[in-house]
Amino acid sequence: TEKLKPMLLGSPALLPVFTGVFRATGEDHDKLLLQPDERILIITSYYPALDTTQLDAIIQDVGIRSDVPIPTATDLEHARLLIEQYFGIKALPGQGDAALSILRQLYRLYDSSKPDELNSLLYLANRTVVIGWNDMAGYIPVDQGGGFHNVNLTLSNYYSLVNDTIANITRDGFTLKAIVMESTEMPAHSNKVRMDFGVPVFDISTVGRCVMSAADTFRPIGVNDLFLALFRNPAFRDCITRLFDASFIEPKFGTQADGTLLFYEGLPQDVVDALTCTGGRPPLPSKPIGRLMQNYDPGYGAKFPVDPICYQTPICRCPGTTTRNEGCAGWCPGSANCGGGSFGNQNNQNESGYPCGVRGELCTTLLDVPVLESTTFNADSVYAFQCMNPNEPTNA
Repeated sequence: TEKLKPMLLGSPALLPVFTGVFRATGEDHDKLLLQPDERILIITSYYPALDTTQLDAIIQDVGIRSDVPIPTATDLEHARLLIEQYFGIKALPGQGDAALSILRQLYRLYDSSKPDELNSLLYLANRTVVIGWNDMAGYIPVDQGGGFHNVNLTLSNYYSLVNDTIANITRDGFTLKAIVMESTEMPAHSNKVRMDFGVPVFDISTVGRCVMSAADTFRPIGVNDLFLALFRNPAFRDCITRLFDASFIEPKFGTQADGTLLFYEGLPQDVVDALTCTGGRPPLPSKPIGRLMQNYDPGYGAKFPVDPICYQTPICRCPGTTTRNEGCAGWCPGSANCGGGSFGNQNNQNESGYPCGVRGELCTTLLDVPVLESTTFNADSVYAFQCMNPNEPTNA
């Protein structure tokens, strides 16, 4: 028979370690247990993809009465206030859908027919604060354009947002217990955040380490027991408890104990500022940090290559994509032209979603990409921009 393997779909799914519902019978509450006066901070990429259907589904999931007005897709402030009122999740203005996304992920981890699990969810939700990285210099290209994530710039600009959020938590009479990084792009930030704020930080690398530590002794009863069996696995719990440590330093990436940021060593500031434009590839003899789109594996079972039309994007030409609020001189490595589903207006206000299709099949040449007219991250964004640059791929 095939052995069931441990799994955990993302770092937000780690949040139940802070509650008592998944503890083995008779197990003492340890240092992970979230106390009433403690809060968890979740930092998310915050993709602005909330729609009325999603919000309605969440409201129905958790049993809010049906006469509560449902916010529209553009009424994110209403959504934020609704979630704070009914679930206690706090989010900064303009980030209501980030909190909703986290709540949705949490809810799917629990059996809503079991009162103790639902109460545990609500207990956790009431002690969660959510902020987004989507307006953060260096991180903007991740959300907008599928471009290079400039870790150096993000770590040079992130402090005030997190510091202000923690100050608000403290002002309300609470203590920050831990930070959870939602995105798989964020583990390179975690060491610096631990150093700057002296709190434990969990991210997807934490999840990977601890899920693997449980592999040898993971014995679920069946597929419906995967989640519970993992959280009650002694090796998994020992790993999580060990990494609940503000002094932990991940040696493979991020800021090291001597202050060095791995893979960015020795780069002058002007080169760092331009890494979005170059796709994370500084001049020789420096080694490349980013991987070009043509070098990505489409994944197991894929029967197609990534079309060259998907290798570059014009969005980086707009001010707001770099820390100096300047656009790049020409097209940049990035995947904004291609993808599945809808993401809103990627290149102009007349098209929606990814203009060249999932694999680039809708654009024969670069001239088929819609003209870059206007792009806005979101209505509250400090990096919102209007870009009327011509669309010629000058460095394609």
